[in-house]
Amino acid sequence: MGTLPYGQLVMSLYSWISMIVYIRLVCKLLKQRKSTVHFKSSYYTLFLLQFIADFYVFIFVEFIMRPRKFNYFNLFTEDMQAYALFSVSNVVISRGILSSGHVVIALNRFSVFYAPMKQEQVV
Repeated sequence: MGTLPYGQLVMSLYSWISMIVYIRLVCKLLKQRKSTVHFKSSYYTLFLLQFIADFYVFIFVEFIMRPRKFNYFNLFTEDMQAYALFSVSNVVISRGILSSGHVVIALNRFSVFYAPMKQEQVV
């Protein structure tokens, strides 16, 4: 098993803690969404959809990319070109999905300021 550099260990620990907080936030939002009208808006729906993409990238980086880079368990020695191509293209596509999600959320927030009367009325 390859050794993990200190900087990567700190980054991995930070990302796991961040994802745990993120999951707790989403669970609380889903629980409160049933009873609170404010959380039923399109913004929070977009937030939940963005969580799915963020969680996918997190799992992919932690369980596919990092083990490949640091050669955990000596599993990734044969046919590294195909595996590297798969993993890098998957991350690039995932980042594109995340970026498009950010654009949709930004457009949603922009529409609140541009046409506030056309937005759903939050009581």
